[in-house]
Amino acid sequence: MQKKEEIAMKNIAEMDKNMAIKKPAESDEKDWHSPAEKPAELSGFAFFDTDRRYCRIPFAYDKIMQKVNPNVCSLAKNPSGGQIRFISDSSSLSVRVTLDTPADMGHMPATGQCGFDAYLRPVSGGEWVFAGISRYDHTLKEYTSEIFSGLPPENREFLLHFPLYKEVKEVSIGLDKGASLLPPSPRKEKGRIVWYGTSIAQGGCAARPGMSFTNILSRRLDVEIINLGFSGNGLGEPEMAEICASVPDKRVFVMDYDANAGARGLLEETLDPFLDVIRRADPALPILVISAAPVPDEKLKPEVNRNRKLRRDFQKRCVKRRRAEGDINLHYLDGRDLWGADYCEFAVDGVHPTDLGFYEMSKTLYPVLKNFL
Repeated sequence: MQKKEEIAMKNIAEMDKNMAIKKPAESDEKDWHSPAEKPAELSGFAFFDTDRRYCRIPFAYDKIMQKVNPNVCSLAKNPSGGQIRFISDSSSLSVRVTLDTPADMGHMPATGQCGFDAYLRPVSGGEWVFAGISRYDHTLKEYTSEIFSGLPPENREFLLHFPLYKEVKEVSIGLDKGASLLPPSPRKEKGRIVWYGTSIAQGGCAARPGMSFTNILSRRLDVEIINLGFSGNGLGEPEMAEICASVPDKRVFVMDYDANAGARGLLEETLDPFLDVIRRADPALPILVISAAPVPDEKLKPEVNRNRKLRRDFQKRCVKRRRAEGDINLHYLDGRDLWGADYCEFAVDGVHPTDLGFYEMSKTLYPVLKNFL
């Protein structure tokens, strides 16, 4: 028995060693690159060319930003949906990151809140394969982490996802000394999906950035998605409608803010005006209105169930009326379809999805968005 226990402890120690923080040694030679400089491609930041910040709404060029909800201004610095793409023959990948503050969320892993993760695929195309995450001391706000190493030195397409819930002040990409750095392959789908929503759209509570459902959809559809989900603050303000309308190259717009605006009694007064702003900017743009995903309280509290039903009915009526008036590119999706009958098992805290919940959402949403594209 003692020998079996010793073997088990040795195996556990080996697992711990393999899962340890991977920090490049000081002697390692790396070439460090800014994702904001070509030939790397930075996406997910519709206003980066103006502001030169990893931020999701513009701050520099328009006076309307002075009127935006301060909470949104703060949350917009969380670079959810940001991506870095390039081709390289590097056998390893590291990141050097400066955050505004250390990890501080109690119900979401720091790897999702503060970390980067990476995917790889052949230059010829095909499936993205998860390659690793940044591992570091989460009490720090500056870190250097090796995401992976030891691959054969051949050209591959790289994809990195930005953190979901923490401001990134600086980031550099570390590749093998002398490794190639080339532009990424063109995306299969041109233009952008713009997604306006709540904390679920922002990515709470994915274990790592690549498991946020908008990032899953971006990989599967091979399209850029501008993530405008703001935790607790998807309230449908007119300023946010103007920002959403100002995003260039829109292919689809998704209105997914019921869980915040509906809960605060703002849904009925904001939905039509918000849609009016989007429609004036893009008369034929496909628009998808999604009601809130279900929560366990709907089964436990009758008043929550009634309130949710009223909000769903209102959104359905709104879309049906506007379609009857000629807006045939406006559509509705019942949020109860996002998770299915087992929805009580898909959330961390009864509201925010686990990785499994996000994956289930992406399976429902993929064919809908594919049809629009």
